[in-house]
Amino acid sequence: DITPGIAFTYYSDFGSQTFPGIDLGYELAKDLKIYGNLGYTYRIPTYTDLYYSDPTTLGNPDLVPESALTGELGIKWTKKNIFLEFAAFSRNAEDLIDYVKENEDEKWQAENIQQVKTNGLEATIDYRFRVKNFEQKIGFGYAFLDDEIENSDFNFSRYSLNSLKNQINIVYESQFFKHVRQRISYRYADRPAADHYQVFDASLTGNFKNLELSAVFNNIFSEIYTETNLVPMPEFNFMLGLKYIFR
Repeated sequence: DITPGIAFTYYSDFGSQTFPGIDLGYELAKDLKIYGNLGYTYRIPTYTDLYYSDPTTLGNPDLVPESALTGELGIKWTKKNIFLEFAAFSRNAEDLIDYVKENEDEKWQAENIQQVKTNGLEATIDYRFRVKNFEQKIGFGYAFLDDEIENSDFNFSRYSLNSLKNQINIVYESQFFKHVRQRISYRYADRPAADHYQVFDASLTGNFKNLELSAVFNNIFSEIYTETNLVPMPEFNFMLGLKYIFR
């Protein structure tokens, strides 16, 4: 499979840009396939990046668009009830927009970081099986990222150097009764600017003719952690849902 493509954008403030790309795929065997892609991406600064300010953050009206060359190479294998996928990728970004500062007590300010190189890999394994004629699924995923900022004069970065370094996801989706299914998930993650953390979630869903009842439980053990923007995430919380389908 060969799928070329091209994107064209025009903005009155930033002019026109053309970005080509290509997707490739080759079937080595009936259940084994390799794939790859290569392309350019482009992002203009948002209104928030340009003009928004608050007690801790400053916009920057002099920002220029960011661009990047991305590439990926991967392999997929599917055999009956097993699915495996492995991929390695790279992204070289120019003029990446980030919020940075030189001293810890200063405000975060939007700036164009000259160049950021990101390399990474991800692996996925899904296994399906049946218990009493009900389908079960166990999924495992791992992702690794390595960011490198070149030619930067800033000591603190809110986003570019705080992406996930390592992340592990384990999910078990099960059903043992006709009208009820459940899901349990575990996530481990660590970031360069924070400690690692572990989060457990669970959900329960019941279907009775046209009625669906659900209960979702997030961060069951009240792990204290932050996401990319360094905002603390909620401790244990839950949501109850009711859905009625009619025709």
